Amino acid sequence: MRLLRVLGLAFGVAVTLGATLGVGILRTPGQVAAQLGHPAAILGFWTLGALFALVSAASIAELAVRLPRAGGFAVYARELWGDAVGFAVGWCDWLGQVAAVAFAAVTAEELLGVRGTAVALVLAVAAVQWAGIRAAGALQRIVSFALALAYVALVAASFTRSVAPLHAIAGGGSLLVALRAVIVAYDGWYGAIYFTEETRDFESALPRSMMVGVAVVAAVYLAVNAALLASLGVPALAASSFPGLDAARKLFGQGGERAIWLISLAAMPSLMNAVSLLASRIVYSLGFDQVNSRGAPVGGLLVCTALTLLLTLTGSFERLLGLAAFFYAITYSTGYIGVFLMRRRHGPGPYRSWAHPWGTAAALALCLGFLIADVYERPGEAAQAMLLLSASCPAFLLARLWRNY
Repeated sequence: MRLLRVLGLAFGVAVTLGATLGVGILRTPGQVAAQLGHPAAILGFWTLGALFALVSAASIAELAVRLPRAGGFAVYARELWGDAVGFAVGWCDWLGQVAAVAFAAVTAEELLGVRGTAVALVLAVAAVQWAGIRAAGALQRIVSFALALAYVALVAASFTRSVAPLHAIAGGGSLLVALRAVIVAYDGWYGAIYFTEETRDFESALPRSMMVGVAVVAAVYLAVNAALLASLGVPALAASSFPGLDAARKLFGQGGERAIWLISLAAMPSLMNAVSLLASRIVYSLGFDQVNSRGAPVGGLLVCTALTLLLTLTGSFERLLGLAAFFYAITYSTGYIGVFLMRRRHGPGPYRSWAHPWGTAAALALCLGFLIADVYERPGEAAQAMLLLSASCPAFLLARLWRNY
């Protein structure tokens, strides 16, 4: 059995929203504000993140349309540099994605306060995806668009209340910390590329879905930050560990707190379903390519579910999440380099990115600069990340022997 080509534009937008929008946007603005200290700088950094995501999506869409196979960055690396590098890139990508699913499951359990919720959610998402891509796609469309509307409603309601003065504070923080928070918040812009093999009319639907999805995310993020600045002001925003909750409590009292609780809770299944879908496609591309009659990659789904449950029960996902920005930057960089190499070897493809070459080069430079600065500031964590990545070597040999990768 093969994957089913049944997805369209709406799913591409929904999986981009689901893989990106989460409770993080209600938490990370405080981290960014504490580092920067000025309203214009804060909104400027979130705008920079939006431009980075848009340029990145346009560039990587060129590879996705040229190589319309499930698996994302691992597929492109394998095509350009061979099996071993392709497996290593897929391994890097997969670690970060599965850690994000485990984090979402544990967060949902903490929000509900009911023991066993995390495991139940992981199994429930796996069951939906086992039922096939149509069921999983329908769930993703419903929860993603509902979540986006909830954020819009929250922002609109915030601007109807009193406005805080926009006094700047002394920033003096790390631009790298602010950049790391923004990059992680926008991570998910690439969500649709993993489903090219399942998308109808992918040559036009995939790039459009990525552009629309990123544009919606950017609009929500900028609006949320503007609302937080207007309701809390810079000093309170910079001091808050959960500014979304603090702003809602200040503006709407207990009712606002419940609204944030509901939005945060709703974000978890949306994130889990979207990221689990793409993580199983990564494993599918690495050789676990069994597919049931409903188009679910059951081999990849079983592997992803098993690791997610392990991380959920042991709490070791926290270490992977701490390294996530490092993993993301490496994975992104292989894609940007791949666009240049593919153009050089084969010329322009069916879809030509409007961002290439200058936008692609700028995104690559940003990622490489981030990696260099990250290694300099956090050498211990960088060494741990490289150790985890080196584990792909024995895993690759096992996959080659067992699955004929």
